[in-house]
Amino acid sequence: MNRLQLTQAVLLCSLLLAAPGRAGGPAPTTPEAPAQVAAIEYGPQGARPVVIQVSTRRVQWTGDWRQDAAVAHLSWSPDGTFLLYRQADTLMRHTLGEQGSIKLAEGLAMPRTRPDYELRPDGQQVALRRAPSQVAFIPVGTAAGISQQVDMPSGCLPSSMQWQPDGKVLHVLCAQESSKTAPLLVKLDPAAGVVTFRPAPDVAELLGWSEQRGLLVSGKADAYGQRPGNVKEDGSYHPLRPAPALPENSEESPPIDFVQGYLPSIDGFVMARATEDPHDPVVLTLVTPGESPAKRWLKSFKRVGTISYGVPGPWVAFVDRKPADRADVGDIYIVRAGKEDARLVIRANAKRDTFYGGPEPRPHKAGTSAPKGAGSSKKP
Repeated sequence: MNRLQLTQAVLLCSLLLAAPGRAGGPAPTTPEAPAQVAAIEYGPQGARPVVIQVSTRRVQWTGDWRQDAAVAHLSWSPDGTFLLYRQADTLMRHTLGEQGSIKLAEGLAMPRTRPDYELRPDGQQVALRRAPSQVAFIPVGTAAGISQQVDMPSGCLPSSMQWQPDGKVLHVLCAQESSKTAPLLVKLDPAAGVVTFRPAPDVAELLGWSEQRGLLVSGKADAYGQRPGNVKEDGSYHPLRPAPALPENSEESPPIDFVQGYLPSIDGFVMARATEDPHDPVVLTLVTPGESPAKRWLKSFKRVGTISYGVPGPWVAFVDRKPADRADVGDIYIVRAGKEDARLVIRANAKRDTFYGGPEPRPHKAGTSAPKGAGSSKKP
């Protein structure tokens, strides 16, 4: 297999990320472990989002089965009171404890591997990518209402987004219509529109925020794969980890690693290295800027699927793909970021043709109040 084919295999494998340690019996909850995990349940009737109680493994539905509606991109509010998700071309909100969900926006573009919406840090507004070149700002507590819609610079196609921690400015990475033109990094103010935009030729994706380093990104792939980095105020990209070094006169190709996501609780990045066969085990490592070498993670799990990123607490959820071949199908585990003490949440049930994927642990700071303007919703 040549380098191009290997790179393609790694890119495919990067969509299959996440895996934990085997455990039997009920998954115990501790004061620090999440009490619930949101996931996607697949079955003969279609797909629907569910909330799983970690201590009892009880599954509670949050929406109706939809044969023709793909469900994707689950995301908890910062206070854990409601859940956002995509159902076909619609952005939905489910408030915990209520029946059914309500529609926030319709007519979305085809879903991507990453969410096309970004919830503001206070949980009151969501930024949403609109095709082909717009970003809409929608109040979360109001059904199907757009408060502001901003046109992006000409030819700019929004790909990934990140709010500043204060929620005042949204950073958007835009791919250009022409492959010969560098991506743009755009700053948006919901009220004022575009603030600034600069070329970002070395940036592939926006990942999150660090108190010390600001906007965190993955770099454009080169012969070594991708490297995590940050973006300065002038738009320049700075890698936070050097490219792997090879001994002189080595005939071996350098290892190819790809950035999978950023874990704020440990201020570190998850990297993946694939073998030539996408179905072979994926090696996961954690990279913490300033520390060396990289640390292996989830060593007991050889087929990792989806991992949750960006959660504020120390626990993340992931899918163990051993039971099935699909990236989002398998058993769900929770694990403390950077640790190996994975705990089983629920198993895939092949007899019922029911599996779980896209898991998101409910944030620790779970409150009891619904978002402003949210009333009881009827079953859709």
